[in-house]
Amino acid sequence: MNKNYIQSILKSAPDLRLIENYICEKPSGDFLKGFCVEKRSQGISIWMFILPLYDHVTFIHKTFGESVTNDFTRNGIETPGEAFLRTVSPHREFLSNLSCPSKFLVYLDALEARRNIWGERAYATTLIMQDRPLEALNCLEELLDKDLGSREAMKNFIKDIECLYSETKIDKAAAKNLLTQWKSESIARLGIFPS
Repeated sequence: MNKNYIQSILKSAPDLRLIENYICEKPSGDFLKGFCVEKRSQGISIWMFILPLYDHVTFIHKTFGESVTNDFTRNGIETPGEAFLRTVSPHREFLSNLSCPSKFLVYLDALEARRNIWGERAYATTLIMQDRPLEALNCLEELLDKDLGSREAMKNFIKDIECLYSETKIDKAAAKNLLTQWKSESIARLGIFPS
């Protein structure tokens, strides 16, 4: 995305910040929320996303997101930043309402992403955060029973699931502590500083 365009957005909304080419809300609580702006041949599209930081996030992605618009336009008197803020304003409010794990579960359950392994893992970790370890164990068992392949990236995924499964089976407090540790690692890895 054009650097001047991004700077116009950040100038119009000082509470937003740029992290890994994503325009993010000031991190708070357990979630990182924001927007992805993509330039396309037909114009600009905007996606919103939310990521549970306790889910061992290694990079920002749109798996738990939705398209805001594929038809981003601005009138002649708006700066790009003002047009962006006008477009995303209702979505910022929606994302701010997803500040607790229980609301994220409802949102995640309705997404197509819930049907893939990353969505299932996020669902399981969120169940643990909600003190629902038996449901989480069922989700984790289902994940462990799937053929996840042997690619290097999947080895870490499988290791995380096995570790979380063991901790949850032994003690739900230990599982929550593991997720708190993962959250700290995610924050450090992404270079963000929650309030």
